[in-house]
Amino acid sequence: EQGMGLAYATSPIGASHMRGDPAYIEILGVPTLIDPLTWEDKPRLVKDWQDVFCIIDSAGLCVFFSVRNLCTPTKDILPEG
Repeated sequence: EQGMGLAYATSPIGASHMRGDPAYIEILGVPTLIDPLTWEDKPRLVKDWQDVFCIIDSAGLCVFFSVRNLCTPTKDILPEG
């Protein structure tokens, strides 16, 4: 995947899947659907997603929980009632 290669090459902590994996956006369309098989929009996508991961880390939040909430509605994880 071109986006992941670019993310590894530009990660602020070295090659890491925990610093801007663009697959969430490419697969789930967050915030817009991106073609995973082309280079078009990949630099912007990787930069924006790395910024999101930095904000999550700086706030002391869990990346897994935060990314899940970006990709699915919060109501899915809240108790009924």
